Amino acid sequence: MSINLNRPLVFFDLETTGTDIANDRIVEISLVKLFPDGREEVNTFRINPGIPIPEGATTIHGITDADVADKPSFSDLAEILLVYSPTQTYAAITSQIRLPSFKNGVRKK
Repeated sequence: MSINLNRPLVFFDLETTGTDIANDRIVEISLVKLFPDGREEVNTFRINPGIPIPEGATTIHGITDADVADKPSFSDLAEILLVYSPTQTYAAITSQIRLPSFKNGVRKK
C-alpha cells in the first residue's frame, strides 16, 4: 500500500493501567512516524504511571510495576514526545480509549 503524504503521519498505540480515561495512566507508548519521503521511525517508551499497575492490565499487556519502576513519568517524557509535534498528523490505534488517554496524560503533565 502506498500513502501519499504532504507531512509526517504518526500512528500511536498506548498501553495503560486500565480503561478509565479519567483516572488510569499510560504505561507504554509506541509511535510509528511515516515521512513523505517514505522513511519510517519507530519508538516505544515505557512510562512509570506513578500508581500500581492492576493485575488485570498486566495480564493484557504484560507490563508489570517492576518493568516501569525506573522509567520516566509521562511529564518527564513529554519533552521527547513533543519532538513528534506539532506539525504531524496523528492516528491512534483503538482511538476511543487511546486518544482521550493521551490527552489526559498531557493535561496531567
